[in-house]
Amino acid sequence: MEDKNKSYSNASAASDKWSWHSHYEPICPHGMHIPKEMTDRVAYDTSNMGVNAGLWVLEPSKQNYDHFVAALHTHDIMCLVKNFPWPEMQLATLLWSGRWTNIDIRYCSIGGYPRLDVLYGIHFAGLKPWQIKRRSAMHYAKYSDFILWQQYFAGLYWSTPSLHEYPMLKRLWQFYSKIKKK
Repeated sequence: MEDKNKSYSNASAASDKWSWHSHYEPICPHGMHIPKEMTDRVAYDTSNMGVNAGLWVLEPSKQNYDHFVAALHTHDIMCLVKNFPWPEMQLATLLWSGRWTNIDIRYCSIGGYPRLDVLYGIHFAGLKPWQIKRRSAMHYAKYSDFILWQQYFAGLYWSTPSLHEYPMLKRLWQFYSKIKKK
């Protein structure tokens, strides 16, 4: 969860935790229930992202799907959703408010933040490491999370010769090979 006054990504480089931890860990540590009062905030504060979708662990449920779709057909919900900057996260947070369990933000790091060695997962929000035709690909390819992805890709690519038959994977390999040489 993030609110407009406290970014969850302002930790020192030496820290293994984010400022998110000092703000939310005392209220609902990893694995604990998130109080409904916290998840209800998205209804009146559109700058509140809600529960980060990169941290969701959902069990497929036709009942939940039908509930979500039905909500989208109500006037009140549509009025809220049209003002949400992150509609899927904010609506799900609201519809399941009071039912969320906290997952430590280190399972969904963005930009390898605060450091790769203290993370449990990486989330590529925005540009993905495989989107090499984008202008900013070369810039982001130098970041620690992208470098880690490149290493795993290279290992998979060379350990699985059948992947060499796919033109896009071959282009990815060539792109990252050029970067390594620089």
